[in-house]
Formats: sequence, C-alpha cells, structure tokens
Amino acid sequence: MGFVYGMPNDRTHWWSTVVEPYLRSNGVDDWLDDSFVITELHVHPAYQGRGIGRRLITTITDGAAQSRSILSAIDTESPARGLYRALGYRDLARRVLFPSAPKPYAVMGAPLPLLRGA
Repeated sequence: MGFVYGMPNDRTHWWSTVVEPYLRSNGVDDWLDDSFVITELHVHPAYQGRGIGRRLITTITDGAAQSRSILSAIDTESPARGLYRALGYRDLARRVLFPSAPKPYAVMGAPLPLLRGA
C-alpha cells in the first residue's frame, strides 16, 4: 500500500548539496544539521486518504534521534503538502531545482516529534 524511508541527514549527501544553496539564501541552512531526512514517502493512489502516509511518516520519525525532520516535495499545492503541513512541516525553500527533475520542489522542515491530530 505504501512505503517510507529516510536517514539522518549528511551535508555531503547529494540531496543536501543540491538544497543547501537554497536554504542558505533563506538563512535556514542550519536545518541540514541534526535533521532526519524523509527520502521517500509513497502511498498507492487506491489507498491514499486513509491515514497510511501519516502513520508511515510518524512511525519513522518517532524512531529518529534527531531533533527535526526535513523533506522535499513537488512545489505545488497537493494532498501530500497538506499532510506535511498538518504534521508541522513548513516551507524552508521553494522553487528548488533538482537536476533532471521537470518541476521545482519545496524543501520543508518540522521539529520532532511531528504534530498529531486530525
């Protein structure tokens, strides 16, 4: 139905090297330190809207030793971005361009533990 994976962020990893200049220009590149990055979170379309994504992301971040979490998502209003906001993520940088990605992304960050609720 879905899957998630992530890891403690490392500024030398590819993703961090791409997003760092965008975060630095917004004065928030410190989010790359002591952060758990959500690398992938996907729920099959037939199962979306059932709380599966929420359970996956909260379960993985609840086990993280870091004080906050960061992720990137396509920079458009979407159910995924709505979920991330409901969990406490906020935009750190927008219009982030990844090599070979056809659309810009937003980088979002949230303190851990993530918010709970509806």
